[in-house]
Amino acid sequence: MVHHPLGAVAAFHLLIRRGDVQAVESVLADAPHLANAVDVDSVTPIMQCIRAPDDMVEPMMDVLWHHGAAFTRVDGTRLLHLATDAPNRVSPRTLAVVFGLLGQVERNFYWGIHVHLILAMRHLHVELAMELWHAMERNMTPADDVIMSTLVLEAIKTKDEAMAMRVLHAPRPWAWIERFGGMRNEANDEVMRFEVVGWMDAAMQTVNPSVVAVFGEFDYFRPAVFAFAHFQTTTAVHDSGDWRRLCRRYEWAMTWHASRAALLVQRCRVGLPDDFGWLIAGFLFVVTDQAMAGWCDTCNQCRCLDCHHCMRACERRR
Repeated sequence: MVHHPLGAVAAFHLLIRRGDVQAVESVLADAPHLANAVDVDSVTPIMQCIRAPDDMVEPMMDVLWHHGAAFTRVDGTRLLHLATDAPNRVSPRTLAVVFGLLGQVERNFYWGIHVHLILAMRHLHVELAMELWHAMERNMTPADDVIMSTLVLEAIKTKDEAMAMRVLHAPRPWAWIERFGGMRNEANDEVMRFEVVGWMDAAMQTVNPSVVAVFGEFDYFRPAVFAFAHFQTTTAVHDSGDWRRLCRRYEWAMTWHASRAALLVQRCRVGLPDDFGWLIAGFLFVVTDQAMAGWCDTCNQCRCLDCHHCMRACERRR
């Protein structure tokens, strides 16, 4: 074996990164101990494989496995980190190999999968994020709901529509949305209701009509979506055709009495005598400049079709 000036281990790791399977196999035939030799950064040969060309990752891992390369939970955690924190997307083919490797050891939630999932979402590695999501869901207990809620929030905040929609439609988040979307005046599950409303607020803040529309499918969330979208004043949102269409959708689906009630509650933070008002009161809206902008100084009520001044103002806002 010819020694590389940087040393045998460094030279061996370089061959792995280059994807030179024949050279790696030749080196291991003479020095099998290198299959588990870490470099100066404590990176194992198995972990170096992810840096090889996509079409060489799988054959390279096969060679290392054949020569006794070890793989521990620590390696699994670091491999996930390499895959999720890379500045460039990891290809689906490489991801398939990585998770095939992870499948050969115990796939445990307490590897810190949720941390890597957040990294994957922030780097918009959609395939990796969804694989991590499903692996995490299989290992979660009801006590982990707080983590789940945080991850849904992170997915929405990425502003990646495909990512957010897939996460929202994953079994557990979708069950929560359906569950609270069908509520009326139930007082139970206050904590999780607060979490789901937080998702909805994040979806509206990221200005993604498709994600907001997920919540608009349910009567429980519609007043809040309408109130936010219709009285939005920022240029980016006000000039968006998608948002205008979204507003009209809720105008057609809701009565003006309902929209008036929504803004009354948003302004006063109190419930109204009717059941619909109490339902909206559950959102605990705070008074904002946007909410105050929806108040008519002429009739001293929320903008409605009963006031000609309001009618003209609403037409201008459209």
